[in-house]
Amino acid sequence: MSDTTTPGAELLIDYRLSQLERAVTKLVEQNATIIAMEQRHLETREALERAFKSLKEQDGRIRAIETDLPTMRLVRGWVITGVLAVMAASGTVVVKSVTTMPPALATQPSRTG
Repeated sequence: MSDTTTPGAELLIDYRLSQLERAVTKLVEQNATIIAMEQRHLETREALERAFKSLKEQDGRIRAIETDLPTMRLVRGWVITGVLAVMAASGTVVVKSVTTMPPALATQPSRTG
């Protein structure tokens, strides 16, 4: 069998083969890019799942606090009222003791020392 390929046909085959090699190289590069993007997508999805799980936990905690909030406000009002009542009573006692003090004790200098 004799080799009947012409130099022009041989050049055409070489050209087409080089084009195929370049196309395969580009496909490999694009495949690597897609794999990297897929990995980032999986990591992002896992991060979102963790975030939503954390949000659900926080939501439960917030609902518990919201349930107790009216009671806390009521108790806070009672505590503030009690503190004000004690301050008023203490101030009344101090004012009464100062106004009922004998004049000799009121003008006497204090002894330190």
